[in-house]
Amino acid sequence: QILRPPDRFMMALPKYPIPVPLVLPISTTFCPSWPCSVVCAASLQADLQVAAGSAHMFEARVEGHTTPAVADIGAASVRLRLLPPAAPGDGVEGSMPLRDGGYLLGLRLPGHGRRFLPAVAGAPGQQGLDRYGHSRVGLAECCVIARPVTDGCATFLTEKVLHDWAPVGCVAEVVVLARLSDFFLGLNAGTWLRIRIDELVSKGRAWIQAQPLTQQVSGQLKIDPAEAMLAHTGLVASTELGPGIADSSEAFQFWGGSGNAGVSGQVIILPEGVDKPAPSETTR
Repeated sequence: QILRPPDRFMMALPKYPIPVPLVLPISTTFCPSWPCSVVCAASLQADLQVAAGSAHMFEARVEGHTTPAVADIGAASVRLRLLPPAAPGDGVEGSMPLRDGGYLLGLRLPGHGRRFLPAVAGAPGQQGLDRYGHSRVGLAECCVIARPVTDGCATFLTEKVLHDWAPVGCVAEVVVLARLSDFFLGLNAGTWLRIRIDELVSKGRAWIQAQPLTQQVSGQLKIDPAEAMLAHTGLVASTELGPGIADSSEAFQFWGGSGNAGVSGQVIILPEGVDKPAPSETTR
């Protein structure tokens, strides 16, 4: 599928499993989740597509982590720059492997292990600029579903875990499992973005549960679901109980604003000396 020098994948990756603390489902105001068996089924679905040679698979470089808009709503993410396919014709819309939309992806870091973890992602494409007025073509922001919850489910990995697991500069392998929606620009990041991400989580879960192998996976888990979910991914379930991801809802209520009101990813900061707004100002 992808033939790249191994050292591209190994750059800056820690050589030990990264502990993922448990979380209580009531410890955060935003805790979208899947059963651990569904996470395992998503991983297996990506594995089967790769093994069959039918996967829409490409590489992406980690450019950073959680944007202010995503942090505001109590989530965390890894930001990817999609790398053009090696062979002409493998991509979509010119040289990019994804068109704009909301996606269910499988992500893995080959230096960490062989298994994929599911993530819901937004790929804006031509839909608006970033907060500095730059193009977002070829970018995707991904919330990885792999943190064990005490009720037997899994929710988003935290910023710290993502920093350790997928440091800036490393290269990930990405499998497209499903395109779940178009990409829409929002007018209120705090409320709108939370609804949009929750919708992607729900649609992604429904897509996985509709696959024939999902029921088989659920019946075959013979070990702890969290342990099975994180095996061979570079992560390991910790017995430590950690806090939920903090959000900015109190600040929004106090100031009457949201992530679109001066502190978040939707605000475009124009270069010095430029006083005319960019053509598309409402970006995620």
